[in-house]
Amino acid sequence: MITVNITKAISSANSLISQLAYSEAQHRTAKAGAGLTNVLSDTDWAALLVNVRTSVSSATTTAELKSAITSLQTAIEENSL
Repeated sequence: MITVNITKAISSANSLISQLAYSEAQHRTAKAGAGLTNVLSDTDWAALLVNVRTSVSSATTTAELKSAITSLQTAIEENSL
């Protein structure tokens, strides 16, 4: 049987979220500097990050972790258009 250490999985997810958020912050700044509009306002982006981090910290399964990260990745993809 394969088991997952959820504490380590949460830690890995938090590291991934930090990397994605940093990269997206640079992208959002560049878009704003070029006079382009970001899909989510800065307030909505910050709220999304808080929600994702909260979801990750309270996750009890890998499916919950995946769902939280997928929502962040979707928002990032939508902003790249």
